[in-house]
Amino acid sequence: MDYHYGLIILLCFWVPGFGKIPAPINVTMDSFNFRNILRWIQPDDLRGDVIYTVQSKIDTNSTTADYKTICVTHELQCDSSVIATKSYVRVKAQQNFTESEWTTIHFDPLSEGFWKIPAPINVTMDSFNFKNILRWNRPANLRGDVIYTVEYKMDTISATTNFKTICVTREQQCDSSAITYKSYVRVKAQLNSSQSEWTTIHFDPFSETIIGYPELKVSSRSGYLDVSVDGPFIGTNRETLKERYGEITYNVLYWKESDPEQIFIINLLQNTDILGDLETWTMYCVKVQAYVPEYNRTGKFSPVTCRQTTEGTTPSWKIVVIFLGAMALSAVFILLMAFVIFKAYGMIHYLFFPSYSFPQHLKEYLSGPFYGASYLPPQPGDDCGESSEQLTFISEEKDAV
Repeated sequence: MDYHYGLIILLCFWVPGFGKIPAPINVTMDSFNFRNILRWIQPDDLRGDVIYTVQSKIDTNSTTADYKTICVTHELQCDSSVIATKSYVRVKAQQNFTESEWTTIHFDPLSEGFWKIPAPINVTMDSFNFKNILRWNRPANLRGDVIYTVEYKMDTISATTNFKTICVTREQQCDSSAITYKSYVRVKAQLNSSQSEWTTIHFDPFSETIIGYPELKVSSRSGYLDVSVDGPFIGTNRETLKERYGEITYNVLYWKESDPEQIFIINLLQNTDILGDLETWTMYCVKVQAYVPEYNRTGKFSPVTCRQTTEGTTPSWKIVVIFLGAMALSAVFILLMAFVIFKAYGMIHYLFFPSYSFPQHLKEYLSGPFYGASYLPPQPGDDCGESSEQLTFISEEKDAV
């Protein structure tokens, strides 16, 4: 057992890297006006109280040059302004009695590009209907408060064209809709006093922007489908792509909903058209896309719109038959109403104005008061019997007969 422990201790001292802690990572030198700051990052798996040692050695052909200590610090940076010529600079970590390997960089304060930080990567332009968004990624070894600058200049023969700034941002994207012609677009990063190189791409919105779908309106009318197309539009200001490209046509596709395999295609030069030769009372579906002849580019299809056709134009003979039928029905209705009114009039006249009349003396008798004593007949006594006389009514019609 003692033999195994002794072997492990021997490996710790004699095998390179065995038993060492992780070395500092992302070692960079920020230099501005010969004020040099060496920076590094502590590995994620290194915890606790860590001491860092920074040393430098002049880059010469002499083999007698030795490293000199600049800093022994707990911080993740070291002021290395004592370095005035090109040198090797190294840093290591120490925790308790365990040390890391040295991480070495070469630094020349007289070289302009040394204090450059890593440039943005994966720079791309996302463009939809001339709405341009430049996007990029931050390098994995670049941390901290990074500021990005985006510039562009038109791709022209003129040598006097200068770059213009579009954005200064901490985000990893920039609205570049100000670019309306083919241009060079570049982005750089800045961290404290250090800057990166420019990352440049070439962008032509006319050939690279994604063309969206136009607005589509379909209405059914007398056996036809009226199609109206407008757009696509740029943003919310209702500016159409036709104003940018100069010429846009539309590919209109339509089919019967019950037979989607048979598709009819027409090329629409204007904004409106009429789809004819359709079956009546049939559901048809329509979709449309924009087409730019100059660039041979097609856009996205609009959502499908379905409408049902109607009967179509009525023949003239049907119109005449319908008119005559309506007139005949109207005449029959009028005659029927006249007959009903005539019969009702006769019945009302018979009820309220009969053909016979009472005799005049009976009218006078009945119209007078009947409760006076002079009009009352004498009351018969108990010993008298009832007396009566026969009254006969003779109508004027009978007398006339």
